[in-house]
Amino acid sequence: MKHYVSRSGGAERHSGVPHLDARWQVKEHSRSLDLSLTIARHAYFFENFGGWALQPQEDGAGYTLAMPLPP
Repeated sequence: MKHYVSRSGGAERHSGVPHLDARWQVKEHSRSLDLSLTIARHAYFFENFGGWALQPQEDGAGYTLAMPLPP
């Protein structure tokens, strides 16, 4: 029997973010099939953000992590 591995981090719910919702739909469909399946969640590292993500706070007290997604 074959065993399938799916990467679907961030796909635990219907989020409203199109690429995450597509993962969610694939995961839900995969679970409905009679497959030997492992769903892997990959970590997202702070280094993936790069320098654009940290914005200095106006009061100089620290930084804000900017996310290019709607609230």
